Amino acid sequence: MTIIKSTYNHIFNYDNIECNVHLMRDLQKCIDNTGNQWAKDLRKLLSLTNMNRKNLLEQGIDSFDEVTEAEFYFKLDQALSLGYQEWQQPGNSYYALMEHTLIKRIVTYTPQYFAWVTNFALPFSNNLSERSLRGVKSKMKVAGQFENITSSKNYATIRSYIKTSYRNEKNPTKA
Repeated sequence: MTIIKSTYNHIFNYDNIECNVHLMRDLQKCIDNTGNQWAKDLRKLLSLTNMNRKNLLEQGIDSFDEVTEAEFYFKLDQALSLGYQEWQQPGNSYYALMEHTLIKRIVTYTPQYFAWVTNFALPFSNNLSERSLRGVKSKMKVAGQFENITSSKNYATIRSYIKTSYRNEKNPTKA
């Protein structure tokens, strides 16, 4: 049986990026449970790189120079290599399986996690998207479910239109 990961399925013809705020939380869990250095190093690297990116954006600069970008990926590789070494140490904690899964996920989805490093137009986190989905989840909790697929599609279309209008500073009624 083949499992299709819908967010990475080429059939849907779009690229997906991963939220680095969630990654930071996962790294913190790893630090809390194992104390391994690789997670500390990677968390620090992400935080500093994002801070430097914000500073450059404030100055009107829309990308890192090639050297800075190369240094980021070199330090990323170092942290992940250290992660594999620390994970394989004997006597590793009960969290070892989750730590290994995290390392593999970062390696597998490196372009999706770190697209914001090479393209400043992309966000570090997906908090805006998550906030947009909260209303749908609330409606489902209050109303139970949508009556049928047509009503859910209509709701999604109207909500998308309204949210897009607000983000573009337009009055949804006038838009």
